Amino acid sequence: MEERAVEYFRRGYNCAESVIRATSDVYDADDVFLDARLGSGFGGGMGDGQGPCGALSGGVLAIGALMGRANRHGSDKAARRAARDYARRFEAELGHRTCKDLLRRHRSQVLFRKCGWITGRAAAVLAGVLADHGVYPDPLH
Repeated sequence: MEERAVEYFRRGYNCAESVIRATSDVYDADDVFLDARLGSGFGGGMGDGQGPCGALSGGVLAIGALMGRANRHGSDKAARRAARDYARRFEAELGHRTCKDLLRRHRSQVLFRKCGWITGRAAAVLAGVLADHGVYPDPLH
């Protein structure tokens, strides 16, 4: 999933959109994803770098699509546990959760390469979290 997310980023999708599209592809989940437009506003730390990394936000949206409840009568506990786990592992892997802090930490790279790398790592972390929570990729992908 990591390579697929990086490829979407290279093709011009933002970090959040790239993670959503890669997840949808790998988990064959087109039926539960509206499309990458869900992530458009999250790219670049919600547009100004001050918010959470878009790749983190896109991953949480993907968790909701794959594990969320269908209505208010269902339980959201599994999705919330997975989202919490994802955020913690994301920070452990990359050092921060906010866009500006990630960019500052990884400043040795050119912005495009830096964000592409972060997006790929976020997708890899997400795949691990999903597997640990019982959600596995489609074997055909």
